[in-house]
Amino acid sequence: MPRERFVGPGPWQTLRPQHDDGYVETPSDDPRHIYDTVLVALDNRRGLNNGEPVSLARWLDLLALEAGDQFAHLGCGVGYYTAIANEAIQPGGHSLALEASPELATRAHENLAPYAGLEVRNATDFKAGDGPFDAIFINAGATHIVERWVDLLSEHGRLLLPLTASIAGGEIGAGRVIRITRQAAGFEARFVSFAAIFHCIGARDDDQEQALRDAYREGDAERVRSLRRDPHSRETDCWMHQDNFCLSYRELAP
Repeated sequence: MPRERFVGPGPWQTLRPQHDDGYVETPSDDPRHIYDTVLVALDNRRGLNNGEPVSLARWLDLLALEAGDQFAHLGCGVGYYTAIANEAIQPGGHSLALEASPELATRAHENLAPYAGLEVRNATDFKAGDGPFDAIFINAGATHIVERWVDLLSEHGRLLLPLTASIAGGEIGAGRVIRITRQAAGFEARFVSFAAIFHCIGARDDDQEQALRDAYREGDAERVRSLRRDPHSRETDCWMHQDNFCLSYRELAP
């Protein structure tokens, strides 16, 4: 997938997550400079980047995409990783890409126009009639699990999203990425990696953010095994217990 066609002409401002050097301009517009473990600036004033390939590839891999899948990407940016995911679900698959920024959505629409099986919208969330989806990737940080995202999962559908708390009150949060899989017995849940990422518009709540901070502070996120949606009081196996959902240590019934 030609990354340079998505991030615009070089030279590019790149950033290596493991270094503290800040943005560094590539020596030239040779595309080889962006086929590396680097973020590529889309707006370096905001710290808005085309994501680092190793992390994004791992997250997409965790969605176990297959030919014929229905895939949704909320927070698609300029569409580079949407295009990669869309290749993984061909032939027969379809991708829906949503982006809140009108400018980025326009770029994504232009970038993704050559690829079959893709729809791009300037939107912050799904609309009536969308889904069901075999895989949903929320590429922005939420404070909680939004019920409608879970409702849109098909049987054995996978949802991947970062659950993050704000860093110094800014528009970026840090936390962990969770994968939720719809099973016959309920919803399996596993935290799979760490993340620092821009906030997800419409999926942040101050009270739930505090509850998430408290849960992270108490630890044991790696013990989470399921998402419970049944009404119940807080129990000893609840990791983050809220009115409309609970991340629990409880294993699903076989």
